Amino acid sequence: MANSIVTNSAAQAAIRSLFTIDRDTRTTQSRIESGLAVNKASDDPAVFSIAQGMRADMAGLKAVQDNQAFGLAAINVANNGAKSISDKLTSLKQTVTQAQQQGLDKATMNAQLQSTLDDIDTFATSATYNGINLLVNSTGGDRDETTLSFLQDISGRQLTVANAQATSKDLGLEGLQADNGGIRLDFSADATDFVDGDTISFQVGSGTATQTYVFEFNQDGTNTAVTAGGLSNAAGADVKVISVNLGTADDAFSSGKELGNLVDKMKEAGFGIRLNSDNTVDVFRADITQVGVGVAAFGGAATAQVALTKATSGTETFFLSQGSALTASNVTMAVGTAGINTANSVGTNGAALVSVVNGRAEDGAGAVTTAGSATARFGNAASAIDTVNQAIEAMNTKISTLGAATKQVQGLQEFSKTLMDSLKDGLGALVDADLAEESARLQSLQSRQQLAIQSLSIANQQPQSLLGLFR
Repeated sequence: MANSIVTNSAAQAAIRSLFTIDRDTRTTQSRIESGLAVNKASDDPAVFSIAQGMRADMAGLKAVQDNQAFGLAAINVANNGAKSISDKLTSLKQTVTQAQQQGLDKATMNAQLQSTLDDIDTFATSATYNGINLLVNSTGGDRDETTLSFLQDISGRQLTVANAQATSKDLGLEGLQADNGGIRLDFSADATDFVDGDTISFQVGSGTATQTYVFEFNQDGTNTAVTAGGLSNAAGADVKVISVNLGTADDAFSSGKELGNLVDKMKEAGFGIRLNSDNTVDVFRADITQVGVGVAAFGGAATAQVALTKATSGTETFFLSQGSALTASNVTMAVGTAGINTANSVGTNGAALVSVVNGRAEDGAGAVTTAGSATARFGNAASAIDTVNQAIEAMNTKISTLGAATKQVQGLQEFSKTLMDSLKDGLGALVDADLAEESARLQSLQSRQQLAIQSLSIANQQPQSLLGLFR
């Protein structure tokens, strides 16, 4: 190669080496400063794209964890309120049992019962967290929502916790008095048969707080729509229609099995209820104001429709009123061993439909019929106590449901934390820099940089040696 002062190949090579070393040094220093081997798309386009997706998942999962923490707090508030209500029910059981003792002033005991019910309602309405109340099924005051929904995963799916409905009204205790009676529906006649469309209905409360529950036997137990093959009764703002599975055919179940399905649905709706071995059904709820029974084949009758209406608030006297297909020959309201029908005379049919259980019953004209046998009805003490027992049982179920929701959310929280840790580990494996390696590389690059500078200095001295030839 010719000696030249115009072109210095050695210097150019040294400069290229110095440029490369300087670039690698900046990259290494950036990795040390940020702790990331892949910090921008130009570092590694494919890995950077994957990392950004994982960062988005982690951001979403953080929001999910915040939602889960909020949901757990709301459920915990409901749990605390439910526990207080359960404790009050225990006290209520003691009071209502004590009230059956002779010589105690009923008015005083009833006032004590009402005070306890007021406490239950206070606990329920106070169990509000950030506008969400899972014990009161109505909005108002500081209650904006009565159900709880929150994110359970980063796909956007939500977990919903239904309202536990734990007020005194929801527990069937509204208006409870020490001498409350119960209502017995008697389906013991051999010819009693339930068919599609038969109904048992209850009206609870009074005035603007009136609510009607219609339990309709449904041949297609899975169909809850108002269609030809489903329910014939339509729900409304104050009417709840509940399907009771009748099976795929009228004779698919025995009457006992059908009544068992009715009992299950009534319990779910908040009624205290007991199915006896003789196919009589005892109903315990303090605020029932009306009972309706529509059975197509009852006790051999072609059609039986009967409605019983509570006489006055606070009493357990019911009046019999005539249904559209009610006749004196096919429907009897039995009271003890005697009965009254639409003709206000003792029935001869022998099928007992409803027992009114405060020791007497009245017909539509107000005539009193005294029960002929105390064993044919259940009395005040048993009914009042059973009403509270059923409320305790219902509250225990609600507490169990809230407890299960708590465990579910805690499980989701644990899974979310584990998933977040896994995402962090995965992201680190993709983009994190090995600082020990980068430190060693930096020292190597600094040494190479010093050598490149020395090489460039030597290369720059070579053209100067040519000056000696011109002396």
